Amino acid sequence: MFEKLPHPDTLKEKLIQIYASGKIPHAILFEGKEGSGNLAIALSFARLILCDQATPTDACGVCASCKKTEILGHPDLFVSYPYPKKDNKPTLSSVYFDKFRQLLKENVFPSVRDWQEKLGSSGVKINIYTDEAKDLAKRVSLKSYSGKKKIMLLWLPEYLGEAGNSILKLIEEPPENTLFFLVSENSRKVLTTILSRTQKIKIPNPTHSQTTNYLCKEYGINQTNAETIALLSRGNMNKAIKNLNNVEEPYFEPFTSWLRDCYSYKLKDINTRIEELNKNGREFIVNFLTYGMELIRESFYFSNNTTLVELPEKEMNFVVKFANLMEGKEYTTLYSILSDSIRGIEGNGNSKLILTDTSIQIKNLLRQK
Repeated sequence: MFEKLPHPDTLKEKLIQIYASGKIPHAILFEGKEGSGNLAIALSFARLILCDQATPTDACGVCASCKKTEILGHPDLFVSYPYPKKDNKPTLSSVYFDKFRQLLKENVFPSVRDWQEKLGSSGVKINIYTDEAKDLAKRVSLKSYSGKKKIMLLWLPEYLGEAGNSILKLIEEPPENTLFFLVSENSRKVLTTILSRTQKIKIPNPTHSQTTNYLCKEYGINQTNAETIALLSRGNMNKAIKNLNNVEEPYFEPFTSWLRDCYSYKLKDINTRIEELNKNGREFIVNFLTYGMELIRESFYFSNNTTLVELPEKEMNFVVKFANLMEGKEYTTLYSILSDSIRGIEGNGNSKLILTDTSIQIKNLLRQK
């Protein structure tokens, strides 16, 4: 439902106004980057349209139609998505419907990679085939079960191959009371003839505060951890959900303390810090360094009289002080040092040696005249 999503009220109000007008465009393109939640928004809008007792601001969430839509089981909601060939022969997306429903149950902001892994391999080739387009044409030609609209939701239309022309014909001459919702992460890869026949609705990635509030409300985690996850994910809700179990303690104190040790070049303290980091494993260290990179990014933008996110007070205080320390120094160099460290650790390099070398490089940079 709209009320549960982390997106701005202006976006939700726009869709509600479209619904209330009774003039819903027959083809809408919900465009947003990975983790933007464009699929969740499209499903919420479908739920509102199919709801039996919709309120002025949202679906009711309790009627039979809402319950069916929630599990993608409403007979007037048709969902299609890219899928692999079965035994090298074209088949239909419905073969993988249970896996798709499980995908959304685990994370309502899925990525293409998540879907490929759910299918068995992150490298599996997926597409939307001509047989699927023909089947969709048959399904939407049927009379509406509820007497309301029929909704054809197509996730990732950029994976349309030769089937694109068949879909185009459906959109050009839609059956009565049929709506097409296209949910895309890269509209540049969608056929221009299809794009020209849709009304585009841009779905922005949630802001830092929207992500933080969503995680606190929907997952019950504390404010500090929610803010850390929000900074790590940078509006990518898919990453935010995946980081829920990876952020068990804040990174702010250990990261800023480590930088101070590097600047003072306290070898004993640096070695102690590296030992503590190493005990937590590679994933923790990667998140630790990634968090630091985001703080440094914010400091760079602050030094250029720009802000990206609304940071908590302690992070903001650090950003200001660090900007003063970095005056006249290269942010790109520091950013590259941390980025190289992450790649080395992710590539199974010796984390102690990498962090030690990184500490020395940071010391040399920060102490430059």
